[in-house]
Amino acid sequence: MKLSGVRENYYFHSGKVSDIIRQMALAGVALIWVFKAEVQGQSRIPNDLMPAAVLIVLGITLDFLQYVSGTLMWAIWARKLEKESKQDDDSVALPDWINYPALVFFWTKIPTIVAAYVIFICFFWAKLR
Repeated sequence: MKLSGVRENYYFHSGKVSDIIRQMALAGVALIWVFKAEVQGQSRIPNDLMPAAVLIVLGITLDFLQYVSGTLMWAIWARKLEKESKQDDDSVALPDWINYPALVFFWTKIPTIVAAYVIFICFFWAKLR
């Protein structure tokens, strides 16, 4: 397999993971909405679901920061190359650090959303008993 094929597979799978995590986060918001209760005329999230709500907001924020950090790192690198008068067709070596911030957010959002779903499962399990 060529390196281009390896990269293509990586981009495909990481993109799918991001899509699924985003969908899980939005579905989590819907689940919390379903189980909210009216208390004295105000909507309240059950205390047992509050940690899941916080994790979902954190997961969505991490998803956003992944793309913001990637945009920022690539913009900084492109500007540096422009200042060095590099041309569009020039071959350039990429620095090791270029994807680190985005990868940190990518690999952090996954367990964050999974943890929210563990809380949901525990909540539903307790309701079934």
